[in-house]
Amino acid sequence: MKKILIIFLGIFSLLIINGGYCLAKQDVESFSVIENKMSEEFDIVENGVKFQYFTNSSENQENERIENCIINKYGVDVVKKGNNIKAENENVNIDISIYNIDNKTKVEIILINKDSSVKTESLLDIAKEIRSNEYTGTRIFQFVKYRTEYSAESIPKSIIENSKQDTIRSLEINNGKVSNIVMNDDKSINVAQVNYNSGSYLIIGTPTIFITY
Repeated sequence: MKKILIIFLGIFSLLIINGGYCLAKQDVESFSVIENKMSEEFDIVENGVKFQYFTNSSENQENERIENCIINKYGVDVVKKGNNIKAENENVNIDISIYNIDNKTKVEIILINKDSSVKTESLLDIAKEIRSNEYTGTRIFQFVKYRTEYSAESIPKSIIENSKQDTIRSLEINNGKVSNIVMNDDKSINVAQVNYNSGSYLIIGTPTIFITY
Protein backbone atom coordinates (compact mmCIF):
# COMPACT_ATOMS: atom_id res chain seq x y z
CA MET A 1 0.00 0.00 0.00
CA LYS A 2 2.85 2.37 0.77
CA LYS A 3 4.25 1.86 -2.73
CA ILE A 4 0.88 2.80 -4.26
CA LEU A 5 0.69 5.95 -2.15
CA ILE A 6 4.25 6.86 -3.17
CA ILE A 7 3.29 6.57 -6.84
CA PHE A 8 0.18 8.72 -6.49
CA LEU A 9 1.97 11.38 -4.48
CA GLY A 10 4.70 11.38 -7.10
CA ILE A 11 2.09 12.01 -9.78
CA PHE A 12 0.68 14.93 -7.84
CA SER A 13 4.12 16.38 -7.30
CA LEU A 14 4.42 16.66 -11.09
CA LEU A 15 1.13 18.54 -11.25
CA ILE A 16 2.17 21.31 -8.90
CA ILE A 17 1.54 24.73 -10.35
CA ASN A 18 4.64 26.30 -11.93
CA GLY A 19 6.60 23.14 -11.14
CA GLY A 20 8.19 24.93 -8.18
CA TYR A 21 9.70 23.16 -5.20
CA CYS A 22 11.31 26.05 -3.41
CA LEU A 23 9.11 27.63 -0.77
CA ALA A 24 9.48 31.36 -0.28
CA LYS A 25 8.81 33.09 3.04
CA GLN A 26 5.18 33.77 2.11
CA ASP A 27 4.69 30.07 1.29
CA VAL A 28 5.94 29.09 4.75
CA GLU A 29 3.62 31.65 6.35
CA SER A 30 0.71 30.37 4.24
CA PHE A 31 1.33 26.81 5.43
CA SER A 32 1.43 28.02 9.05
CA VAL A 33 -2.05 29.52 8.62
CA ILE A 34 -3.37 26.20 7.28
CA GLU A 35 -1.65 24.28 10.08
CA ASN A 36 -3.16 26.53 12.76
CA LYS A 37 -6.68 26.23 11.34
CA MET A 38 -6.42 22.46 11.01
CA SER A 39 -5.09 22.15 14.55
CA GLU A 40 -8.35 23.64 15.80
CA GLU A 41 -10.26 20.74 14.19
CA PHE A 42 -7.94 17.76 14.55
CA ASP A 43 -5.24 16.39 16.85
CA ILE A 44 -1.67 16.57 15.55
CA VAL A 45 0.10 13.21 15.50
CA GLU A 46 3.31 14.22 13.76
CA ASN A 47 4.85 16.99 11.68
CA GLY A 48 8.10 17.55 9.86
CA VAL A 49 10.24 19.50 7.44
CA LYS A 50 12.74 18.60 4.75
CA PHE A 51 15.27 21.38 4.24
CA GLN A 52 17.76 21.19 1.36
CA TYR A 53 20.62 23.49 0.38
CA PHE A 54 23.95 23.59 -1.44
CA THR A 55 27.28 24.87 -0.12
CA ASN A 56 30.80 25.26 -1.50
CA SER A 57 32.25 23.66 1.63
CA SER A 58 33.54 20.11 1.21
CA GLU A 59 31.52 17.14 2.43
CA ASN A 60 33.98 16.60 5.29
CA GLN A 61 33.90 20.26 6.32
CA GLU A 62 30.12 20.39 6.33
CA ASN A 63 29.90 17.05 8.11
CA GLU A 64 32.18 18.22 10.92
CA ARG A 65 30.44 21.59 11.20
CA ILE A 66 26.98 20.03 11.45
CA GLU A 67 28.04 17.42 14.01
CA ASN A 68 29.59 20.12 16.20
CA CYS A 69 26.48 22.28 15.79
CA ILE A 70 24.13 19.50 16.87
CA ILE A 71 26.27 18.44 19.82
CA ASN A 72 27.06 21.94 21.09
CA LYS A 73 23.72 23.64 20.43
CA TYR A 74 21.36 20.83 21.41
CA GLY A 75 23.52 18.74 23.71
CA VAL A 76 22.58 15.46 22.03
CA ASP A 77 24.68 12.54 20.89
CA VAL A 78 25.08 11.81 17.21
CA VAL A 79 24.07 8.17 16.90
CA LYS A 80 25.32 7.65 13.37
CA LYS A 81 28.19 9.53 11.76
CA GLY A 82 29.62 9.77 8.29
CA ASN A 83 27.63 11.27 5.45
CA ASN A 84 24.40 10.35 7.21
CA ILE A 85 24.00 12.01 10.59
CA LYS A 86 21.26 10.93 12.98
CA ALA A 87 20.37 12.39 16.36
CA GLU A 88 17.35 12.96 18.56
CA ASN A 89 16.47 16.22 20.31
CA GLU A 90 13.67 15.55 22.81
CA ASN A 91 10.77 14.56 20.52
CA VAL A 92 12.49 15.66 17.31
CA ASN A 93 14.33 13.09 15.18
CA ILE A 94 17.17 14.61 13.16
CA ASP A 95 18.32 12.89 9.96
CA ILE A 96 20.89 14.66 7.79
CA SER A 97 22.40 13.46 4.51
CA ILE A 98 25.47 15.08 2.93
CA TYR A 99 26.62 14.28 -0.59
CA ASN A 100 28.38 15.73 -3.62
CA ILE A 101 26.53 16.86 -6.75
CA ASP A 102 28.38 18.54 -9.62
CA ASN A 103 31.31 19.53 -7.38
CA LYS A 104 29.01 21.11 -4.81
CA THR A 105 27.99 19.75 -1.45
CA LYS A 106 24.26 19.14 -1.05
CA VAL A 107 22.78 18.86 2.42
CA GLU A 108 19.34 17.46 3.20
CA ILE A 109 18.00 18.00 6.72
CA ILE A 110 14.90 16.03 7.74
CA LEU A 111 13.26 16.78 11.08
CA ILE A 112 10.33 14.67 12.30
CA ASN A 113 8.49 15.71 15.47
CA LYS A 114 5.89 13.89 17.58
CA ASP A 115 5.20 16.64 20.13
CA SER A 116 1.85 18.21 19.24
CA SER A 117 2.86 21.51 20.87
CA VAL A 118 5.76 22.02 18.42
CA LYS A 119 4.69 23.82 15.24
CA THR A 120 6.26 23.21 11.85
CA GLU A 121 7.66 26.74 11.85
CA SER A 122 9.71 25.84 14.96
CA LEU A 123 11.19 22.88 13.08
CA LEU A 124 12.18 25.25 10.28
CA ASP A 125 13.98 27.41 12.84
CA ILE A 126 15.98 24.36 13.97
CA ALA A 127 16.88 23.52 10.36
CA LYS A 128 18.03 27.09 9.75
CA GLU A 129 20.24 26.93 12.84
CA ILE A 130 21.88 23.77 11.47
CA ARG A 131 22.22 25.18 7.94
CA SER A 132 25.53 26.63 6.80
CA ASN A 133 25.86 30.43 6.69
CA GLU A 134 27.16 30.05 3.14
CA TYR A 135 24.39 28.37 1.20
CA THR A 136 22.46 28.48 -2.08
CA GLY A 137 19.44 26.80 -3.62
CA THR A 138 17.29 26.31 -0.54
CA ARG A 139 14.27 24.01 -0.89
CA ILE A 140 11.72 23.55 1.87
CA PHE A 141 9.09 20.82 2.24
CA GLN A 142 6.60 20.66 5.13
CA PHE A 143 3.92 18.26 6.34
CA VAL A 144 1.52 17.77 9.24
CA LYS A 145 -0.25 14.51 10.09
CA TYR A 146 -3.57 14.67 11.96
CA ARG A 147 -5.74 12.00 13.53
CA THR A 148 -9.33 12.09 12.26
CA GLU A 149 -12.49 9.99 12.42
CA TYR A 150 -13.13 7.26 9.86
CA SER A 151 -16.10 9.30 8.65
CA ALA A 152 -14.02 12.44 8.15
CA GLU A 153 -14.12 14.09 4.74
CA SER A 154 -11.06 13.51 2.58
CA ILE A 155 -10.61 17.29 2.25
CA PRO A 156 -11.59 19.38 5.31
CA LYS A 157 -14.07 22.22 4.77
CA SER A 158 -11.54 24.72 6.14
CA ILE A 159 -9.28 23.90 3.19
CA ILE A 160 -12.02 23.72 0.54
CA GLU A 161 -13.45 27.08 1.60
CA ASN A 162 -10.05 28.73 1.14
CA SER A 163 -9.14 27.03 -2.13
CA LYS A 164 -9.76 27.48 -5.83
CA GLN A 165 -12.20 24.60 -5.97
CA ASP A 166 -11.96 24.10 -9.72
CA THR A 167 -8.27 23.22 -9.25
CA ILE A 168 -8.87 20.27 -6.91
CA ARG A 169 -7.55 17.02 -8.40
CA SER A 170 -8.13 13.80 -6.50
CA LEU A 171 -7.39 10.10 -6.88
CA GLU A 172 -8.97 7.28 -4.92
CA ILE A 173 -6.55 4.79 -3.40
CA ASN A 174 -7.23 1.48 -1.67
CA ASN A 175 -7.50 2.98 1.81
CA GLY A 176 -8.34 6.61 1.14
CA LYS A 177 -7.79 9.48 -1.24
CA VAL A 178 -4.99 11.84 -2.28
CA SER A 179 -5.60 15.35 -3.63
CA ASN A 180 -3.70 18.31 -5.01
CA ILE A 181 -5.23 21.71 -4.26
CA VAL A 182 -4.40 25.31 -5.16
CA MET A 183 -5.35 27.69 -2.37
CA ASN A 184 -6.80 31.19 -2.86
CA ASP A 185 -3.32 32.67 -2.38
CA ASP A 186 -2.07 30.47 -5.28
CA LYS A 187 -0.09 28.17 -2.97
CA SER A 188 -0.29 24.47 -3.82
CA ILE A 189 -0.77 21.79 -1.16
CA ASN A 190 -1.21 18.02 -1.20
CA VAL A 191 -3.75 16.28 1.02
CA ALA A 192 -3.82 12.54 1.79
CA GLN A 193 -6.62 10.90 3.77
CA VAL A 194 -5.79 7.31 4.73
CA ASN A 195 -7.50 4.69 6.90
CA TYR A 196 -5.73 1.95 8.85
CA ASN A 197 -6.66 -0.40 11.68
CA SER A 198 -4.99 2.06 14.04
CA GLY A 199 -7.26 4.89 12.87
CA SER A 200 -7.85 7.47 10.18
CA TYR A 201 -5.27 10.12 9.35
CA LEU A 202 -5.12 13.32 7.34
CA ILE A 203 -1.75 14.46 5.99
CA ILE A 204 -1.22 17.98 4.65
CA GLY A 205 2.01 18.74 2.79
CA THR A 206 3.52 21.47 0.67
CA PRO A 207 4.65 21.53 -2.02
CA THR A 208 4.55 17.71 -1.74
CA ILE A 209 4.18 15.19 1.09
CA PHE A 210 7.73 13.89 1.47
CA ILE A 211 6.99 10.96 3.79
CA THR A 212 4.78 7.91 3.31
CA TYR A 213 2.55 5.78 5.52
